[in-house]
Amino acid sequence: MKRFLNRRWHSIPVALVSVLLVLTLVAGGAFADLLTQQDQTITQEITGPSSIVVTTPITLKSAIVGGHGSQNFADAVTVELLGPDVEYGYYLHMAIDEASTDPYTYIGVSIISQDPNPMDERYVGRVQKGTEFGEEILEISFGPLTETGTYIFDEIVGYRVGNETGTSQVKVAFSVTDEPADVNIGPYVPE
Repeated sequence: MKRFLNRRWHSIPVALVSVLLVLTLVAGGAFADLLTQQDQTITQEITGPSSIVVTTPITLKSAIVGGHGSQNFADAVTVELLGPDVEYGYYLHMAIDEASTDPYTYIGVSIISQDPNPMDERYVGRVQKGTEFGEEILEISFGPLTETGTYIFDEIVGYRVGNETGTSQVKVAFSVTDEPADVNIGPYVPE
C-alpha cells in the first residue's frame, strides 16, 4: 500500500489522481442522472355539471278572491344535461320564491318527468307555500341524475287565492348542481 501511495504519474501522486478520477466519475454519474430526470406537470380543469335549463312561461287562468284550482302544462321544463356521465350524479333543484307568493294562501308547483328520459325513471315532486297538502316545502332537488341527455318535465300548478285582488308573478327557480337540497326526491316507485 505504501508503495502505491508513493507512485507518481507525471510527477503527480497516483493516489491523488485515483481519488480525482473516482470523484469525477461519481459527479458525472450524478450529473447524468439529473440530465435524464425531468418533471412532468399534469393540468386538468375540473368544472361542475354542464347543463341547460329551459322553462316555459306560465300564465294561469283568472281566479276570484278566495278561489282555488289547478292547471297542467306539458313540456314546461327541459333540462339538457351535457355531461359527462358520472357515478354520483347531478341534482335538479327547484325552489319557489316565498316573497312572490303573497296573493295566495296556498300555491304548489309540481313537476313530473316524461318518459322516456336518459335514466328511464320517473321523477315527481312539489314545492309549495302553505300547508294545505302537507308541510310547506320551498326547495327540493331531484336526483341523482347520472346519465347525460334531455329530461323533460310536465308542470302542475295548484293554488288557493287569498283575499287580495291584483296580479301575481310567482317565481320558481331551477338549477343543476352536484349537491342535493335538504329535501331530495329520488325516482318514483309505484306502490
